Amino acid sequence: MKNNQESVKEIIGLLKQKTTKRNWLTIRNVSDLTTLSYSTIRRAVEIGELIKCKRPGKLLFHPDEVEKWLGR
Repeated sequence: MKNNQESVKEIIGLLKQKTTKRNWLTIRNVSDLTTLSYSTIRRAVEIGELIKCKRPGKLLFHPDEVEKWLGR
């Protein structure tokens, strides 16, 4: 069984492979990559742990911000 550190490194690797610096991740992308629920991701945004795009409406995340959040 992998420990948490290895899992985080694997997720970060997947994020880097699947996106470029210009691509934004939707809440669904983040959920699929991290296996976290939408409510967990929304909660992280609400309390300021995960930074989203300032554009109103759809939740969009920069891959670097997701990486920072996972590395906490």
